[in-house]
Amino acid sequence: MSSGWGGHNQLWRLTTSRGSWAIKQVGRDLSLDPDKTLRLELAAYAGRIPMPRPIPTTYGRCFAVLDGRCYRCHEWIDGVALPWHGHAPATAAAVGGLLARLHGLRLGWSSHLAPERPSPGLSRWLALAESACSVDVVLRAALDRALASIHDLETPSTISLIEGMVGSHRDLHPTNLMRLHQGGGLVLVDWDAAEVVPLHEVACFALVFAERGKNCGCDGKIARAFINGYRDAGGEFTFSGHEDLAMLVQGRLWWTEQNLRMALAPRASVDQRHLAVELLRNLERLPAELSEMCDILFALAHSPGEA
Repeated sequence: MSSGWGGHNQLWRLTTSRGSWAIKQVGRDLSLDPDKTLRLELAAYAGRIPMPRPIPTTYGRCFAVLDGRCYRCHEWIDGVALPWHGHAPATAAAVGGLLARLHGLRLGWSSHLAPERPSPGLSRWLALAESACSVDVVLRAALDRALASIHDLETPSTISLIEGMVGSHRDLHPTNLMRLHQGGGLVLVDWDAAEVVPLHEVACFALVFAERGKNCGCDGKIARAFINGYRDAGGEFTFSGHEDLAMLVQGRLWWTEQNLRMALAPRASVDQRHLAVELLRNLERLPAELSEMCDILFALAHSPGEA
């Protein structure tokens, strides 16, 4: 058994006479409509996106519910997740190409998969700061220092339903890609967050793969490889400015908030609190880093195909 997403999800390998299966107990919040998310996932599989085969229940549902717990099933694959940082240009190009193939399917999506986003503002962050007072002084101090940046980030982070939306995986982070032990190909896993997204998510994930780690910014060469891979597979890349990074900003805010809430929960581990502090420090730096990100993406948009 293994765990993921802060220990909230549990994964087992089940071997039967018909093969091996990944059984996941889902502990995180479910999507707005898991069965419509499953349909999107099944359509991607039918479109030959490299991914584990999703197995619906006998009633065609996404989850089997046993004793109040939700379980999913996929065909088992043998591989290893990509690291967060340090990607070769060839890997970035391959992932960019995979995303272009996924966008090219123009998967149908339901309006139920277009969630209302939290209202921009500091109110919920201030409530968390108040809770942190009695839990961890270092955590409260980190949140206080990040509040000005959070205010700046909350304002432009709304994603509007506009032309150019598409059904997609939405969570194309390196650890959601596995390199197969046999053949070395890449497989896209963990589709639980799949929903409707703007096509310019390609800009956001190019930057995710280009992150150097240890707060050392983005590697323009890796971002370029990602974008060129996307273009080579038929994708069209344009960049208009900060507004195209709303998905990235929103994701950082959401991920930090979720981990902060876990850090403030009873019996939270020291490691969880350290993670929350580090994520808040990253948010504090993010407004300044966005300018560098935009410079990289503008250069890529206006110099197509260069090595």
